[in-house]
Amino acid sequence: MSNQEHITLQQNKLLSGIRDFISPDYPEYQVLLEELIELLRNNNEEHWANYFSKSLGLLYRDRPQKSIAHSLNAYGGMGSFNDSLCLKGASSKTKKRGFQLRHYLWSECRSKHNYFRYLFDTLRKNKP
Repeated sequence: MSNQEHITLQQNKLLSGIRDFISPDYPEYQVLLEELIELLRNNNEEHWANYFSKSLGLLYRDRPQKSIAHSLNAYGGMGSFNDSLCLKGASSKTKKRGFQLRHYLWSECRSKHNYFRYLFDTLRKNKP
């Protein structure tokens, strides 16, 4: 491989990394949100269904990092999603799935959340 080919290969890798950094895919996050919202609505957890519907709306409006930050905010402090998810009257199978989704969503958000992407997303949307 010539020196020029090596440089071109390195440039392509860098550009690919930048594209992934700026515009990563969020299909797993979207699927988790949609399933969780449906499960919450079907089990009288309207507060949390509405909360995560806002996250989904932000994702649909091309604000993925704001959506992820919003979702992560549900997991901290007293009365958080971790503390107050009950699913009263739901079958044990449904409860188990609800608690799994709660954990999977948190894990997905933590893996996708990036403060620099959040800033880029915010700056990109605030252009005149």
